[in-house]
Amino acid sequence: MSITKIPQVDSYDYAGEVDLEALATSLKRAGGVILRNVANAEDLAAMEKDVRPHIEGDKVWTGSFFPAQTRRVTGLVSKSPKFVEKVIMNPVYQATCDKFLTSYHTGHLGSEFVDCVSKPQLMNTIVFAIGPGGGDARNQPLHREGSSLSAFEKMDSPQL
Repeated sequence: MSITKIPQVDSYDYAGEVDLEALATSLKRAGGVILRNVANAEDLAAMEKDVRPHIEGDKVWTGSFFPAQTRRVTGLVSKSPKFVEKVIMNPVYQATCDKFLTSYHTGHLGSEFVDCVSKPQLMNTIVFAIGPGGGDARNQPLHREGSSLSAFEKMDSPQL
């Protein structure tokens, strides 16, 4: 299968009212959307202050996947309360996660069938900081972000 046309990625302004159905349609079509004005300059400065010590404390990557100038910080939920408030708890983010990631099924509870709802669970958050000279970074090879959950995948599963 070949892709002949790259879909347009739509942009929404959080400062106004966001049409969640339109956003969901855009996300399905393009695989991503841009949500502007989720955080103001003061909020962004607070997030930067929270994660900067962790960026500075990251070690140089020894492999070839990231350029030496790239620093990574994971686990933002435990490092930046402002990130949690403005991004993770954002109503548009929450509604979108619920729409696409909530699953429903029926299962046994003793001898009864019960309806079950499984809400999304956030597994990882990350900041990439590209330092000076990092402009020579090449595109990353095609990969699955789920590799951090490899304990749940079969080792012989097909690779991309």
